[in-house]
Amino acid sequence: MSYSKHLRNIYLNIYIKRANIPYLSPLKGQYINLIKHISIIIYMYNKCLTFTKYYFKNNLHLNTYLSL
Repeated sequence: MSYSKHLRNIYLNIYIKRANIPYLSPLKGQYINLIKHISIIIYMYNKCLTFTKYYFKNNLHLNTYLSL
């Protein structure tokens, strides 16, 4: 796993744990919160992706970092 992809996963996991998002059990009647938090996670992922593109733009394996 590349360094930037590893950092991106760490930050997303920290955010999920800190926000106490029930991403493993969406059937608890918390669909509104789940939708709200999923949109926040997508936003955070895009911020991490922008960070990766900006700071690792000279890396030879950038396409590997961005392919999910």
